[in-house]
Amino acid sequence: MRKTRKLHYLDISSAAVASVRFGVTSTATAAIINGLLGDLLKAGHLGEDKKHLICDNKKVFHAKERAMKYSRTEENSTIERSSITGIFSSSARFVHGVA
Repeated sequence: MRKTRKLHYLDISSAAVASVRFGVTSTATAAIINGLLGDLLKAGHLGEDKKHLICDNKKVFHAKERAMKYSRTEENSTIERSSITGIFSSSARFVHGVA
């Protein structure tokens, strides 16, 4: 009979998106996540059986890559559906834009 392993899964997709948005490193994000988990354990919001839910910088790095890939996919699908109606330029302040 096989022993079942504890699932070491912790969804950090929201933290990864915030990390990308604010330019926080993967190492710093992992430290923040682990600090929060430690505080939740101390406060009793998480049981002792959840001590295995730790996060390292590689996990954050891969979650950030997935978040950016999803964002690019969503952006590209939005761009394909939109159409450019005009291009304008202001020579006064060298401001360029697409309408």
